[in-house]
Amino acid sequence: MDGVLDDFDKHADELELWREDIHKIDWKKLNAIGSKFWAEIEPFDNGLYLYHKLLELCQERGISLKILSAGPGAKCRFGKIEWLTKYCPEIPVENVIIKNKGIEKAQEASPDSILIDDVGKNIITFKEAGGNVFHYKNNPDECIDYCRSLLKNIF
Repeated sequence: MDGVLDDFDKHADELELWREDIHKIDWKKLNAIGSKFWAEIEPFDNGLYLYHKLLELCQERGISLKILSAGPGAKCRFGKIEWLTKYCPEIPVENVIIKNKGIEKAQEASPDSILIDDVGKNIITFKEAGGNVFHYKNNPDECIDYCRSLLKNIF
């Protein structure tokens, strides 16, 4: 979700959640905000466009679209579910998987799965675990074309 569907970095900037010594999140500050932080992140216009196009593609093929994300703790999970309910209401909660760490997404890899992610290490571990990957860099049309092509071969 973060970096593909929503603008985590901008929201963290607005709330001054970056540590001063290095460009990393101050998790104590973020956790003090709670689930509200995750629920109130602004979506990317291109992220919502990508979501709707992927949803349409999956519906055409009779495939369930799932959201695989990561974030620490229950507050994060609750906030992300709230965000998805608002911006991606077509996704049932049982199709939302939230891992504690991004590299744990590889646990969901299979030959008929596609991870769309903006973090290189998540891409590498998912692919090594046998899943298909697209390294997202705010390029929704390229991503949709890749998924369409891949789905022709999978289903």
